Amino acid sequence: MNHKIISWFFSILLLQGNLVVAEESGGMPQLNPEYYSSQIFWLVFFFSILFLLSHFFFLPRIASIRSKREELIDDCISESKRINNEIETIVAKMENDLERAKEEFDIAIKKAYDQNKEIYEEKIKLINEGFENKKVKLSKNFLDSKNDITKNIQKYSISLSDQIYQIIMKEKIKGNVNDFNKIVGEDS
Repeated sequence: MNHKIISWFFSILLLQGNLVVAEESGGMPQLNPEYYSSQIFWLVFFFSILFLLSHFFFLPRIASIRSKREELIDDCISESKRINNEIETIVAKMENDLERAKEEFDIAIKKAYDQNKEIYEEKIKLINEGFENKKVKLSKNFLDSKNDITKNIQKYSISLSDQIYQIIMKEKIKGNVNDFNKIVGEDS
């Protein structure tokens, strides 16, 4: 289509040029200030040629480039919107997962704390029971020893006095409880 227009343009130009040259050999008729009709003709002629060239040759290319650019821009915008939506859903999912993980972590920590607290309290209870048992045993042993000492103080005193006498006098004697009671009874 464009080639037909261009060939048509050149054929008109050559035909018109031959007619004008044949008519006047004295110069360019379009620049002759005495006649405006030839100037108007050439103005309309060149304007028409430029209009046809731009309308059928340049504008379709520009329009196709523009439409391709618009399609590319629209595709890029829709792709960016899709990516933004995906990012927003991923971020929301990550936030939900993080919240859930925090809650699970808090629950696990609380559970571990409660279990450790129970174990600690149980061990403290066992230790306290052990201390109480030892305290009771020691009290009982102390009372038994005290009662034993108060019961057998005479025997211990006699044995001790025999040992002292043996160390001092270098003689061995065996004391008697009755003799001790006589001596203690006289002093009191």
